[in-house]
Amino acid sequence: KNCWASALSARCVAYMRRQGLSLEKIRVAVIIQEMIDPGTAGVAFSVDPVDGDPDRVVVDAVPGVGEGLVSGALDADHFVWSRGARRVVDQRIARKTSRLGLDVDRGLGVTSFDISPEKSQAPCVSPELVGRIAHLAMSLEEQLGCPQDIEWAQVGDELFVLQTRPITSLPPNKNFKIWDNANITESYGGITLPLTFSIIKDFYYVVFKETLRGAGVSKEILGKIDYDLQNMLGLIEGRVYYNLLSWYNIIFVLPALRHYKVFWEQMIGLRETLPGWAKDALIFSEEEMTLEERVFKMKLGAALTWKYLRFEKKVRAFCTHVDGVYARYVDIPFETCDVLDLVTYYRELEAVLLERWQEPNINDFYCFMFTGLLGKLTREWLGPESNLHNELLAGEKGVISFEPAKRLTEIARTISKDPALERRLLNDPPGEVLEHIRKQEDLAPIAELLGDYIRDFGFRSL
Repeated sequence: KNCWASALSARCVAYMRRQGLSLEKIRVAVIIQEMIDPGTAGVAFSVDPVDGDPDRVVVDAVPGVGEGLVSGALDADHFVWSRGARRVVDQRIARKTSRLGLDVDRGLGVTSFDISPEKSQAPCVSPELVGRIAHLAMSLEEQLGCPQDIEWAQVGDELFVLQTRPITSLPPNKNFKIWDNANITESYGGITLPLTFSIIKDFYYVVFKETLRGAGVSKEILGKIDYDLQNMLGLIEGRVYYNLLSWYNIIFVLPALRHYKVFWEQMIGLRETLPGWAKDALIFSEEEMTLEERVFKMKLGAALTWKYLRFEKKVRAFCTHVDGVYARYVDIPFETCDVLDLVTYYRELEAVLLERWQEPNINDFYCFMFTGLLGKLTREWLGPESNLHNELLAGEKGVISFEPAKRLTEIARTISKDPALERRLLNDPPGEVLEHIRKQEDLAPIAELLGDYIRDFGFRSL
């Protein structure tokens, strides 16, 4: 029933409208297949999907079911197998703390299981298995006539191909864009309509332009990147994406970011850096700077250092300003306003907020630079696998961004102590579960936790 009903999800309805399909004639065929419980699973590319190198077969693997890799929830072991050398020539082993697998005993389907510390940093596949997967990918490429992107799973000695399709990310011609939704899906989950997109695209343009101007970037440089400032985002099939080439053009204006761009890439959640074949499309060279650019960078670096020394005062003023704006608008009954009133309120908010939004962006710059430098130093001092910088920052008090995760962890831990409620939460509609919790006196502590979370952080939800 749930599978059939998914045909009327927002994504499907948007697709059918775009294709001119009638909702009245919709039919769904439900395919039932055996679910295997693999020891390892992953993806493989018969050529390098980043630069198109035909010698490099890329294999990514995780313990257990591959859903965690495909969704991006789990870090994967990464291997590069050379056709010429006929062996693994590069590998990056992830620190694995959990895996996804079938919970047959409790009948809960795919569930997360902990991985013991002694196994967390060991490769989840052998070099021999990487070779078998590479040969399988090459064989499919030969049979199907083009480079393949496959999903695979291993059960015992058997390898299963779960799906295969042509690689869609191979380097195109010079007229190209590179899209990535990285962490922007946290802000714009589900389908985003054109009206919403037109507003946020303008927000990004105004806010980032004012931030750079406030940081001391000249009119000449702002003119060079104006196209990129206007095209930082894209709307594709109802989803919001970063236009990465525009972002790189913008961040390369800032001092040191050509050398420390990995810090920014980590902050927004990019799993791969800009491919070499795309660098010719950038306005500023990543490797070389003119004398004029060097002087400009020094001046901008000095300005940002001076701003940092006075930044706490700026942040307090910004928070006071935002609280004042919020207080003026929070009690307005917008649902009773006519269209002209709503437009007026919107323009007022735009005027009093957008051009004063420099501090959050500059704060992001300081955060990812200092976090990146701390991580770089701890890995140099303690070894490449050190995660000390994250552990140190996780203990920092008063960081509101940590609070939702802490609260949700507490709620999940409390609910897990009641197996019947846990089953209901996993299987019943959320609204029914919430109503049930509110009506049961013995569940009052959980109802209070949920109520507090919705009160404090419900505005972050979609």
